[in-house]
Amino acid sequence: MCMTDSDALLLEVARCTNIQRCFESTVLQHPCSKVVAAQGVSRDEFHLPEPWSGEIETAPILFVSWNPSWNPNERFPTREWTDGAIVDFFRTRFSHSDQRSQTWREIGGIAEHLLGRPARPGVDYCVTDAVRCKSLDGAGARKALRECSGRYLRRTLRVSGARVIVALGKDARETIATYCGVRAQIGADGPMMIAGRDRMLVQLGAPGSSQRRRLPNEELAQVQAVLTANT
Repeated sequence: MCMTDSDALLLEVARCTNIQRCFESTVLQHPCSKVVAAQGVSRDEFHLPEPWSGEIETAPILFVSWNPSWNPNERFPTREWTDGAIVDFFRTRFSHSDQRSQTWREIGGIAEHLLGRPARPGVDYCVTDAVRCKSLDGAGARKALRECSGRYLRRTLRVSGARVIVALGKDARETIATYCGVRAQIGADGPMMIAGRDRMLVQLGAPGSSQRRRLPNEELAQVQAVLTANT
């Protein structure tokens, strides 16, 4: 297997050493303990943290959500999977995951709104999270945020080739806005330097929320100009 820098980071996230620490601890002192325990399964059954879904090095849009939801019935990587199978699963996630969920459908719709054309999941956009461990209704995510984003957010943004970063929902907006040194408010900002590249930052409401998930025409035109510019 030819390993790229992004593949190496993907595997580091998926095999995060904090998971084993949390399973071995009898006291819930680790900041990730609650989000790890939220799945309520054994170590062997535990769904690995989600690094990202899609081709992160080339997708022009990177969505950053809060944390992934857990579905016990999903065929999903566990620690017994090989490195090659894990990398392939996340790179090709949209080809074998149920995209009928509200979250996937809305993210696809937002991508089409920003691009001004039909969007190809995993190719035109990639999806990651501020907190990578899966849980229902964000259980334990806030406590794990500093540890998880401190380890992986900057490095994920650095391997991303996205021209536009889209933060979805209040928690993700606050996390990305703090990183970028801007206000956490719905709308488009930039271009600005984000993890070594000039990019637009778009902040929108979370899928399914009552907050705005579309940009006004003037801001949309700015984003589309960045997405269609020659490199």
